[in-house]
Amino acid sequence: MSLEGARFLAAFSVMAVHTTSEIMSVGHFPPASLEFVKKSFAGAAPVMFFFVLSGFVMYTAHQQDFGRLSRLPRYVLKRAVRIFPLYWLSLLLGQAVYDLAIWKCGFVRPPYVSLFLLSPLSWRSQTVEVNPVAWTLRYEIAFYVMFMMVFIPRIGPWLLGLWFGALIWYNYPAWPYAQWLSQITGSNPDFWPAAMISHAVTVFALLFFAGLGGGFLYANCRPGPRLALALFVLGCAGLVWELWAEGGGQNYPSPLRRFPAGLVYAFWIATVAMAERAGALPRWQGFGSLGALSYPLYLLHGVVLLGFSFLLADAGGFVHRFSAACWFTVLLAISLSISSLAVWAIDRPAQKFMRRFI
Repeated sequence: MSLEGARFLAAFSVMAVHTTSEIMSVGHFPPASLEFVKKSFAGAAPVMFFFVLSGFVMYTAHQQDFGRLSRLPRYVLKRAVRIFPLYWLSLLLGQAVYDLAIWKCGFVRPPYVSLFLLSPLSWRSQTVEVNPVAWTLRYEIAFYVMFMMVFIPRIGPWLLGLWFGALIWYNYPAWPYAQWLSQITGSNPDFWPAAMISHAVTVFALLFFAGLGGGFLYANCRPGPRLALALFVLGCAGLVWELWAEGGGQNYPSPLRRFPAGLVYAFWIATVAMAERAGALPRWQGFGSLGALSYPLYLLHGVVLLGFSFLLADAGGFVHRFSAACWFTVLLAISLSISSLAVWAIDRPAQKFMRRFI
């Protein structure tokens, strides 16, 4: 439950940072008008947290399925039900905004159909997204596809280890193999295996592996309440230090530091989960409802900002009838309302269907 609350805080931070930037760019308000928001919320740290958390969830949810090929269809269905319904909603809403913008302002239509299934065919480096914040889903899908190898009997976990070794080889340092692979993936943007590989060998994939390490730690260490609380305090201290090193979470670490930073995030995630399991932290059920909002909030706030920028881009006078703080409050309220409706109408029914029939 504590991690569910952290998920919501991370999604809210991304929304706040993006909303602030969009208000500034559309309305040309003075930078000091939302200075408090810019200093209070981070943009890079939440994205890193989400990638690490994905690895943690993958390990803790499927550690019993390693080497069991019969469990692969259920894994694929669970991931699809988790990702696609809300993603499709964001595409439909984003397309509606684009259509209004084309009618009003003459904006160019994005490649809607090719993005509908997050097909690798559309994974170009300069992809025009219907939903601007959905770029991270391409990396998530690449992780999920590569993670399927653990379901292969006997050799699955070893293949996962080989993938990790290839990642280290590719990113630390740029050896001849890495140079050759970067030439292949960079020069063939329309070749879907190259697109998949290019997303599966980035430093973001190393964050995914950091999360797997955190999941392994959580699954194999069961400290008592006092030790769990001490580890949690140590994890918090490490996380605070890491966020300070990242400029308050505003900046990504350098590529060479990103994996060690991911390990700090993973250790914190594992210690939070261990402390709650040991009873050293309170288990507030309200965090579960907030956590359910995190994914739709992350996806749908991009559509809200798309509408704000496209439909009001030529109405600067109207934008300035209200203060920047007023626009910030209104846009956040719209994003939260749409996300809550999406959870009630789409996400919860999909999850109930998954639990009952699959």
